[in-house]
Amino acid sequence: MSISSLPLTPLLMAMSTANAPSDIYQICEGFVEESKVFSTYSPSDLALARSALSKARDVANVELLLKRDFDGLLQTYVARGLSQEQATSEMLGDLKAWMVAQINTGITLNGVTDEREWSIIYKGCLDNIRG
Repeated sequence: MSISSLPLTPLLMAMSTANAPSDIYQICEGFVEESKVFSTYSPSDLALARSALSKARDVANVELLLKRDFDGLLQTYVARGLSQEQATSEMLGDLKAWMVAQINTGITLNGVTDEREWSIIYKGCLDNIRG
């Protein structure tokens, strides 16, 4: 899965407080920076993490796997007019897709330190958001 094939609009809207253009750049920088971290792990460890993430059935499992709390993000989904259940379901799908894309990027660019390669990922992220 590449960044260009992700259903990112809801997640990106939720991650962006004012939906300002500068937020797009910060979001893509975050995607690249986290993908770079993943690229330092062994591909076999990343494959195991991707499998565990793909099998996660609820937000609590994802929070445990990623050691993060997503309550604030969930509230932005609810603020879009979704019920708590709908918001949780949509956010879970978006988070899993986003994180799997980062893991896949880490596998694909495993050990790569050439900033030109990472710039391609960053540009792809921006292009995807801009549509």
